[in-house]
Amino acid sequence: MLSSKSLLPFASLLLLSLACQPKKKADDDIISGGNSTGGSGSTTSGSTTGGSSTGGSSTGGTSSGTPTAGGGTAVTDTFGILFKTTTTVNGGHALTAADPATGYTAFDDICMSDAQTKGLRPGLFKAMAGAVWRDPGNVWVLKANTQYRREDKTTVIGTTNGSKTFDFPLTNSITPGTAYTPIWTGLTDTWQNPNFPFMICTRLSDSTATGSVGNATATTDFLLDDGTYENCTQTLPFICAKILGTTTTYPAQASYRRVFLSPTNVQFETNNAKGRLDSYCQAEADRLNISSDGHTKFKSFHVSYDASNSARDLRKVCDTDSCATLADTYDWVFEPNTQYRRLDGTVIGTTNAYGYFNFPLTNSFTGTSDRYWTGISENWGPPASYRGCSNFNSDSPAAQGNYGQGDQVDSTSIFHSFYSCALSLKVLCIEQTRPGNEFYVTPGYTF
Repeated sequence: MLSSKSLLPFASLLLLSLACQPKKKADDDIISGGNSTGGSGSTTSGSTTGGSSTGGSSTGGTSSGTPTAGGGTAVTDTFGILFKTTTTVNGGHALTAADPATGYTAFDDICMSDAQTKGLRPGLFKAMAGAVWRDPGNVWVLKANTQYRREDKTTVIGTTNGSKTFDFPLTNSITPGTAYTPIWTGLTDTWQNPNFPFMICTRLSDSTATGSVGNATATTDFLLDDGTYENCTQTLPFICAKILGTTTTYPAQASYRRVFLSPTNVQFETNNAKGRLDSYCQAEADRLNISSDGHTKFKSFHVSYDASNSARDLRKVCDTDSCATLADTYDWVFEPNTQYRRLDGTVIGTTNAYGYFNFPLTNSFTGTSDRYWTGISENWGPPASYRGCSNFNSDSPAAQGNYGQGDQVDSTSIFHSFYSCALSLKVLCIEQTRPGNEFYVTPGYTF
């Protein structure tokens, strides 16, 4: 380990000093002794006199839950949380391309995973590590004038100043105890990115470089830079911070999915029909207050076989009638082996292992005689003569499109006949499986 705090501000001398300067003994004594000069008290097995705050919630740093229009419960953070990861990584673990909106994804993903293991979620956690886009002067994870606590949600670490940093000494260290606990920080002892990128593993993206480290049990500026270096191949933990804001948690999605008929007719245009139809279904679901504030997605039931624009327009379940494979499926709206219901709870039926219904249905899609575009054959394959309104991108009177009828339980529910694409019909909107976790976080500040 080599000293960084006394380096000369010249690159050539800096390189030389990396090989020559020993670690500062005085700093070692302060760390190992457990007392920080001018600190708020001595630590014993990680506890500090006066370390617990009074009056604050210890149930996750949030206010009591408030119901939302979309069926969720919203809670707003009242204090932040900092913790040291149990996962260790080398100093070059971050992505080399910085994203100011999401930070360094590799480090942040670990924060989310470790927070889950520690029982600190729901919530959004990001790495408190300096890099090209992440420091208090740019994108930063701490909120100004806010109290932060340890992962026990009780022990106060300190309150940030107006610059979104801590003034030292801290009330308590981030990690309990007095044992020297090196961590990657990517920061100088004054909360800045170092002038020389190789001092922080080339901004936490190069495991062949050298990087300064901090100490997770320190209450002084040694938390950020304790005067030592590690080779960036060394695996160390780092600090994660909770992004304060409002967390909305939604009830678990039901085992069945919902279907509804659009309230108005739609007519096709000449660009991105699939995207426009899906957006229309989503807007109607939001208006009907059945999307959990947009958290649950709805898509349009129709097929398109436009191979020339597959990413934009393609949607299909089978390339042949009554297919017995999932290989043909592309952006399909029905899931295999899943029950579907109308909004009033009426069961329509359960799909087979290939994601489509065997007829007859248990009940019709809508229970009304409404007709809706589908562009599909009676056996779930491509329509004859491609009667799909030119992949639903044409409103030409010469183009034709297949439609289904809402009060039928046989194949006419998906192909009753066809109309000129110059006409307008309704569409069926199908609920999709939610991806990932059942909560959203709205940050209460720019980070």
